[in-house]
Amino acid sequence: ILERRYRCHRGEIDIVAENGPTLVFVEVKTLRSRENHPAGAVDHRKRARLAAAAEHYLATQGVIDCPCRFDVVEVYMLPDGTARVELINNAFTAGE
Repeated sequence: ILERRYRCHRGEIDIVAENGPTLVFVEVKTLRSRENHPAGAVDHRKRARLAAAAEHYLATQGVIDCPCRFDVVEVYMLPDGTARVELINNAFTAGE
């Protein structure tokens, strides 16, 4: 993990991490019910803000020609107080 709650005027990224040579921008979504998918809350508008914030991060860090991806972490809060966590790799691309 390189950054937590990276904020800029273009948006916020919950987690910026490295996975080998790839920079990973992660959105974390939490729900108390499994009836809906938290990743569904990452709509077109939110994806655009995440992509813009990622572009800002890359520019301010001087990162050029680095593979990047956008992941979503779904956190389901269960009735017994525990959580179930699921990772969706490559949940979307910057152009979506």
